[in-house]
Amino acid sequence: MHDENVKRYDSGEPIFIVARSFDVNKPGTKPGDLKGAVLGGTLKQGKLKAGDKIEIKPGITVKEANQIYYKKLNAKILKLFKGSKEVQELTPGGSMSVETSLDMSISKSDILAGNIVGLAGKLPDSVSSLKIKYQLFPEVFGISGHVKTDDL
Repeated sequence: MHDENVKRYDSGEPIFIVARSFDVNKPGTKPGDLKGAVLGGTLKQGKLKAGDKIEIKPGITVKEANQIYYKKLNAKILKLFKGSKEVQELTPGGSMSVETSLDMSISKSDILAGNIVGLAGKLPDSVSSLKIKYQLFPEVFGISGHVKTDDL
């Protein structure tokens, strides 16, 4: 059923939300027939086309010298699918998948789930720290009446 009231944001920079990532190659596939990493999810806004250069953020987790950080991934879109039908362009709405030029080992076991895909150079940088300014209520209403709040 198609809801006429649902807005589709075809314009703007593409934002693809990765729900799954997987390797579609069967054991024993010849090297020349191997497919790249596949990302399954949905396009929130914009359009993606076969051949587009993309980035995936925050990317993969890297651990060096007891420090953990994320490394963004760059790739090219090889094929696009809406359901099981191959298409040349994706627009928002429905379940879709993107075959990339990335090594298929990067996508096993939903490793890339939760990432965002956009055109190369268009996604904001990831952050590793955040400053929050807050103000507590002087008191809260509890079961037994007003209760003074404690400092954090």
